[in-house]
Amino acid sequence: MRIILYSLLFFSLFACKEKHPYPRVIMPKQKNVIRVNSKGMLHRTFLNGVLSNFINDSTLNEKSKNKYIKEDYIEASSSDTILPRYDFKIIVDTSYVFSQKGFEYYNAPLPDKRHLIMNGLLNGKIPNNAEIDLSTKAIEKFSKSCINQSDKYLECYPLLIFNNENEVALVNEIELIQEAKDVDGKWKPIEFFRGLPYCVGHNVFFKHKPKQYSLVPMIKYYGDYNTKLRVKVRIRNNFYYSNEFFGRINRSQFNLDYMRKYINLFETINPENSKEYEDYVLLRK
Repeated sequence: MRIILYSLLFFSLFACKEKHPYPRVIMPKQKNVIRVNSKGMLHRTFLNGVLSNFINDSTLNEKSKNKYIKEDYIEASSSDTILPRYDFKIIVDTSYVFSQKGFEYYNAPLPDKRHLIMNGLLNGKIPNNAEIDLSTKAIEKFSKSCINQSDKYLECYPLLIFNNENEVALVNEIELIQEAKDVDGKWKPIEFFRGLPYCVGHNVFFKHKPKQYSLVPMIKYYGDYNTKLRVKVRIRNNFYYSNEFFGRINRSQFNLDYMRKYINLFETINPENSKEYEDYVLLRK
């Protein structure tokens, strides 16, 4: 009888360990959390980190949130700093979800490029006061839509970045998107990354401590197409991939039309280089 009890205890402990192999972050519950059922490819603009350098389950609230981020970086004077490829493990922990804000969760209607002033000109001419006012209102309407989205809490999975090195890893550019398998079995992006511009000559390098985790929220998608997903990460010129996991999306999220219109609107790109820039925001190179 004693042997049976010990066996049950052993297997129960083993099962618990298997169920939660990674440290968790416990956050305050939010009301009216949105489950994202997007019909188009979404834009990701920055890395909205939640917690850095932890190894155990952690409770996080609004007062403690920024403390972890701000104490774990150093400043450098040049963007030309040479950094090695680090041994990072990228893990999407699908065993729980939490709510987080700071995302665009639907495609805001883009302003008409014909009414936008670019480099001081409107359709190649100096605009008059009425045209300046119209252009300003168009940009403000689009920006307000994006800002309003970022104030909403979404249902997210935790993305863990584990530093498997035996020393601190310095990182200042982390770009990431989600990819999914289409019906042809190929991995395709369902997000595109266009980050905020970096200040020239000024960089912030985050210190990823050895054998510790950092946590970034990833949108948990809903839709009518069941498939495998993963996260693709670009750090400088190095690429990393997360574990694969099952999820639901809409196949329309593979469509590149909105991304192309977005890039065409906000970037001045030589037509010969448009494919190269498209590959960049989709983390293809």
